[in-house]
Amino acid sequence: MTTSRSGLTCAPPEPACEHPGRRDLANVATVANAHGVRASFLILSLALVLGCGPGDAACREELDVGEASVPFVSGSDGYHTFRIPALARLPSGRLVAFAEGRHDSVDDAGEIDIVQRISDDDGASWGPLQVTVAGGGDTAGNPAPVYDADRDQLLLLFNRAPAEAWEGRIRSGEFADARTGWITTSADGGETWSSPVEITAGTKEPTWRWFVFGPGHGIQLRSPAHRGRLVVGADHSTDDGPEDRWLGAHLVYSDDGGDTWQIGGVDQPGTGFINPNETTIAELADGRILANTRDQNGSSPATRAITHSVDGGRRWSCFPAGAPARSSRSPLLLVGDGWSS
Repeated sequence: MTTSRSGLTCAPPEPACEHPGRRDLANVATVANAHGVRASFLILSLALVLGCGPGDAACREELDVGEASVPFVSGSDGYHTFRIPALARLPSGRLVAFAEGRHDSVDDAGEIDIVQRISDDDGASWGPLQVTVAGGGDTAGNPAPVYDADRDQLLLLFNRAPAEAWEGRIRSGEFADARTGWITTSADGGETWSSPVEITAGTKEPTWRWFVFGPGHGIQLRSPAHRGRLVVGADHSTDDGPEDRWLGAHLVYSDDGGDTWQIGGVDQPGTGFINPNETTIAELADGRILANTRDQNGSSPATRAITHSVDGGRRWSCFPAGAPARSSRSPLLLVGDGWSS
């Protein structure tokens, strides 16, 4: 067993594994303990990346994050609530902040747009609110941006669903096929966006009901073995039933700049001990992908779980269940030109 700077206790690397059928990976998640670390919106868990504890002032000073700003304030710009934020940083230094703009309530379903604001001064100020994707009376949500350095374009993966398709109604099968996946791209730093293209077939299995990208960023891999690959975290539920035990986490990836997408590693335990859910990812210095997922009401004492991929997100590496690890209730953030949050 080895311990990293972040305090994560991990088993030595094992060969990547892939299981037949639904690729059940009951032992894939290393259990995280229940001591979460919270972070403000714009900082977005930089402390987690560097392993800072809640009282570790020296570590936080090393981050040099400056002061926070707030791109979205609920009750403004004609929206009741803003939720599900994501942030992309471009090589120019431009920041593009995304969120769901919920028209009428805090609810996850209803009339929802994806909105954005742009900053060209490191987040000190923000331009006017723009609608990136209009829901048109239905739900457009779960923005997951990723910058493609090879094409110098910003991609935004997102989901659509009818306004009346609440999560419970989807997971029960009443609206089993309601959630779809889409992509739009920008070649001018988020100023304008292409017409959205549906990518459900490459990102969602036919037996899945609930289906969500993110929350937060996607990444473009830099390691030589898979350089240029775009990877985005996601989660889903299966048609086994509406119970939380049938939730799962997965990755989607593209090797052609987002033109086509494939499903990568899938964590679908089905045991009720860990119920993988919203998943964020980061590329480590050694080329592995670290995935951090929320445990949705599992019987484990954890609030989050982690695992790795050693083959660019195509499969998960097998780890023994139950290894303790530090957890956070906030998503991961990647730092550097072209990285997203």
